[in-house]
Amino acid sequence: MDNLFPSGIARGDAFCNRETEKARLKHNVSTITHTLIISPRRYGKTSLVLEVLRATKTPHAYIQFFNAFRDASVIKRFIAGFNSLLTQITPPSRLALKKLGELIKHGKVVLKTQGVEAEFGLEPIAQDPLSIIEGLLKDIEQVAKKYKKKVVIFLDEFQDITHSDLSNELQSMLRDFIQLTDSITFIISGSHRHMLMKLFDDKNKPFYKLFDRILLNRIAQTHYETFLQMRALETWKKPLPLDTIKMIAQLTGRHAYYFNRLCQKVWTSTHLPNSADIYQQWQALAEEEFSTIALELASLTKNQRIILEMMAKHDFLQKPTGIAFLNEVGLPHRSVLLAIDTLEKNDLVERTQSGYQVLDPLMKYVLSAEGGSTSRFCQPTRQLTSRLQASYTILYSVK
Repeated sequence: MDNLFPSGIARGDAFCNRETEKARLKHNVSTITHTLIISPRRYGKTSLVLEVLRATKTPHAYIQFFNAFRDASVIKRFIAGFNSLLTQITPPSRLALKKLGELIKHGKVVLKTQGVEAEFGLEPIAQDPLSIIEGLLKDIEQVAKKYKKKVVIFLDEFQDITHSDLSNELQSMLRDFIQLTDSITFIISGSHRHMLMKLFDDKNKPFYKLFDRILLNRIAQTHYETFLQMRALETWKKPLPLDTIKMIAQLTGRHAYYFNRLCQKVWTSTHLPNSADIYQQWQALAEEEFSTIALELASLTKNQRIILEMMAKHDFLQKPTGIAFLNEVGLPHRSVLLAIDTLEKNDLVERTQSGYQVLDPLMKYVLSAEGGSTSRFCQPTRQLTSRLQASYTILYSVK
């Protein structure tokens, strides 16, 4: 049975809604409109792009730059993406190899076979990293035109490229290329939106005003309700009670990653789950993720942890510098502002029309053990509370 609630990339039937965003991205790809996908971490940016490319059968290079801090890593990932793209543009064969060899001027193309599988491989001619990428991009453009294809280059975790020595030159080169191409659509996303936005909001940076923007928000509860009822009927031949769906939505905050993690557990049940089952699985998930959350808290200052803990008491905090909250945290106005600014940049809190909220719903749940959340769904186990208190004692003694 397929995983209907994947922790990683959601594909096909596992992909929930995003119809508006999918339609817009399809339009952008068809019109060569370069696009930046913006959202907090683990909202499904990569899944959205890959689902659109899969549905439209668009040849694409998926180039992921996570931890690509060295120039050699950047080059290696570009070439791997280009190899995949060439293989999608035309089925690998000796005849196709000959045609590609006539079109590609900045590298040597070879045919790689493994069993019955075959793919193209590029071996660059140039030695300079920037010349390699620029030359092969021009070759990809010529191949796309020859085969009358519109293709996509999807650059994911793009913020990590800023740590590479060739970052500034690469951005400038990409801007020049992007402005001239009429066959390749560039899509960029990343998991650190504030780092990413520095590259696109600064008028002195190469990508300023160059990309359309798609903002991903949390999926509406009505869409999740439809999705869950379809899966429930497939699994248990009965619909889920509405209060059960409401509990899943409230506990996870409709955060895509945690929604799927919780539903993964719930869907292992042999019987139609009720609210007690949902809550039990949520507590189990909190236990599993506790170490990760504690590690993330360890990177914060004491003031930042205090404010995050107190914010966990609120669904939305409208006045973080109001007298009531300042008294609650016991910190001066300026300290609160500085701490919240850092928490927001690190995607630990987000500012919405309703006010500030802790972005990670499981972190909010764990912190509520110490902060005393008023939500009836946020009552962590005594064991979890003790673990958090012990962790805080260690963290506070360090910082």
